[in-house]
Amino acid sequence: MFHFKEKPFRCVDCGKEFSQLRNYKYHRSVHEGTGEFAATCPECGKSFNDRGYLGSHMKIHRNKKEYACDDCGKSFNQRVAYNMHVRIHTGVKPHHCEQCGKDFSRKMLLKQHMRTHSGERPYQCHICNKAFADKSNMTLHTRLHSGLKPYQCDICSKAFTKKHHLKTHLNYHTGIKPYACPNCKLTFSQSSNMRTHYKKCVNNANNTETKKKSNNSLDEKIKNYNKNIDDFSNVLTPPHSVRDIM
Repeated sequence: MFHFKEKPFRCVDCGKEFSQLRNYKYHRSVHEGTGEFAATCPECGKSFNDRGYLGSHMKIHRNKKEYACDDCGKSFNQRVAYNMHVRIHTGVKPHHCEQCGKDFSRKMLLKQHMRTHSGERPYQCHICNKAFADKSNMTLHTRLHSGLKPYQCDICSKAFTKKHHLKTHLNYHTGIKPYACPNCKLTFSQSSNMRTHYKKCVNNANNTETKKKSNNSLDEKIKNYNKNIDDFSNVLTPPHSVRDIM
């Protein structure tokens, strides 16, 4: 029996080490392209390099959400999704960038972040050859070429290329205004509208403060001018009697 930290199985191609034989064999199958551990979802046709992930994936089709968050009640059909969600409440970010010190809640986010340091862009558009650091941005980019808008509003049928654009659009229908101006607290249904307003709001506030300071300065100048006039008048006014002189 091996101790936890012992990793006796070492890949001859990349040098990665494993503590469990099964994980080592799976890793070798990726290098060799044998597909020994591969599996395909019978519902949607999605493929997995490791059949162990298929069971977790099938819960999506069964809509069986057995992992519930104790803090907000939101439920998930996959433990990995649940674990990542919990970090929103706990603030735990276990994945650390050694180059800049930034922390991330997910290993994938750290991996994507590392490309900002290396400049690596491994995902390329097959139409215009534009390269991207992460696959999701490349996928969104290709929709500009295809015109595909997979996210459709059930109320007005307007379609969007991005899911969060649809979510923001629904605020128009529901009347929800979740974005508040940090300066005046006015609320908006779209973050872009809030940001546009915020810039104007701050500028107006700065202009008002500048005008106020300018008015105060002008009042002070007038006050000093009047005082100088009074002092000058006192000097020019002759005394009315000998007693005034004395």
